[in-house]
Amino acid sequence: MGRRLPVLGLVLALGCGTSGGPPSPAPACSASTCAGCCDESGACRDGTELSACGRLGLTCATCASGQRCTAGLCQGTVVTGGGGAGGGGAAGGSAGGDAGGAAGGDAGGLATGGGSAGGTAGGSAGGGAGGSAAGGAAGGMAGGAAGGSARVATRFAATVVRWSVPTVAGINGSINALASAGPNQSLVWTTLDVSGDGVADLVLPESPLTGNVWSTNSGPFWNVHLGGRGGFAATPTTWPVPTNAAIPNGYNATSASQTIPPLQWLTTDVNADGAPDLVHTANPNSGGPYVSLVGMANDGWLVRLGTTAGFATTATPFTVPRLNGLMGGVDRFSSDATGRRWTVTTLTADRVPDLVVTADPATDLVWMQAGQAQWLVCAGGSAGFSGAAACVRVQVPASGTASGFRSAFAAGWALTDLTGDGRADLVQTQSPGLGTPFQNLTLNRSYWRVWPNTSSGNNVSLSGTSVEWYVPNAAFNALSGATVNTSWQVFDLTGDDVPELVQPADPATNRPWLVNGNPAWRYYPQTSTRTAFQATPLSFPVPTGPTVDGFRTSAGPQWATIDLTGDGLVDLVQFRDVATGQAFTDPAGSFWRVYPGQP
Repeated sequence: MGRRLPVLGLVLALGCGTSGGPPSPAPACSASTCAGCCDESGACRDGTELSACGRLGLTCATCASGQRCTAGLCQGTVVTGGGGAGGGGAAGGSAGGDAGGAAGGDAGGLATGGGSAGGTAGGSAGGGAGGSAAGGAAGGMAGGAAGGSARVATRFAATVVRWSVPTVAGINGSINALASAGPNQSLVWTTLDVSGDGVADLVLPESPLTGNVWSTNSGPFWNVHLGGRGGFAATPTTWPVPTNAAIPNGYNATSASQTIPPLQWLTTDVNADGAPDLVHTANPNSGGPYVSLVGMANDGWLVRLGTTAGFATTATPFTVPRLNGLMGGVDRFSSDATGRRWTVTTLTADRVPDLVVTADPATDLVWMQAGQAQWLVCAGGSAGFSGAAACVRVQVPASGTASGFRSAFAAGWALTDLTGDGRADLVQTQSPGLGTPFQNLTLNRSYWRVWPNTSSGNNVSLSGTSVEWYVPNAAFNALSGATVNTSWQVFDLTGDDVPELVQPADPATNRPWLVNGNPAWRYYPQTSTRTAFQATPLSFPVPTGPTVDGFRTSAGPQWATIDLTGDGLVDLVQFRDVATGQAFTDPAGSFWRVYPGQP
């Protein structure tokens, strides 16, 4: 619980489909061709992975340390050095007590009164003694979850909350989505917690009038409408960003993935200190890693560390390994191109993102040594990944395909945190060549093959034995799916930090299920042993919806599921009026309709 909004540029995802075979690079990846997210190589991704989280064809994000990909959004408490044990309820919040905790409590109280309701929200109100504003909030949230009654969502509120959105000059219409892409996929606006207080902020990296980063004589900046009680601030706060002579339009997006000219950067907490950093991975002049010196054993990325008032103007070096045969070097967070297959995700128990190279560049197959399939893992740290000499080989199982698990993701598997312990597991959802889950004929049950993460400290390992992870039926052949009459997604709907299998619509009607005549979603919690989804679903009441079909998916063109209010529970956010295509309006201005998650 105690989740925090993404420190990455917001991205959204329902999944890229379930056709057989590994995905190939798709330069035309966009909202019209991909229901998931588009990675830096131009390929459509499922959008459910820590290293590729997103939906609706926007750019994939890499979740920060301590977060998980929930409903296509990086959510969860960011691991920080601040904060303390906190406590349950208002008393626990008072006992924790510092400025950071106070900020967290204020955020937790939004819309649903979570700041004093107990459990996680109570911890948010206190924080930990001596923590920073960001660290205290995160520590207090964690302490509240441990010291009080956990708040677990059982429904979306039937009563809507008005969430104010600002009017921005130059935008044709209103702020009618969580994120909107402009030319070259640059984000005109996005929703993320850039201020570190646990509540979503509205970030405009570029001026809609010029297409460039905002700028005055004082230098470039992003416009940030801070989130607060009941909406985003009408007046923006300037968020300074660095200059870079090699970028024609400046840092006019929270993330960029462009091949010609090479523009590769993203916003993420790369050093796990709780603050979002601006990470420039590729040198615009060369296309390789930003810092690449002849004769050096390792390369590097250019990092501007985040602060409470903007990004540092002085760059901090961040080591990336120089690997034999890897043409172009590690110049981005994720790649699945021929001979260039790697991802950044959390494997080790310290929850700091690690670099996982899944295929040998020389063969474009999974690494092999003495007949054993392996991945190359370079552990992450505050100053970068392990150098090439310190990267280790990790044994992985056979996939049943000729090339093995040469990618961290494919149509039939993914490297993702399924068990909810903050470490990525290897999940194979399809029997190779069949496109359906595996079948236990004795029990007449469908299942996924799951190799749980068994890492300890910085020692990386996956279980040598797979778990038969039972799923309700053979229709669930992936972590997410969105086809006619079949929609589901694996994410944490209830706020207990454990993903559930969520099925919003009845396949017979393609509308939400009806329980006593009222609409509801179905969800399958995990068993207590975290080895399967329960066979019997539970109901999660939802509002009636904007059309006769209702909220039949967890996200759509007019709504999404995200913890917008910062209370640790996922909310249903309707940001577009069906009648106008724009945000809702009343005499007080524009707003979104928010149905908060409720215990």
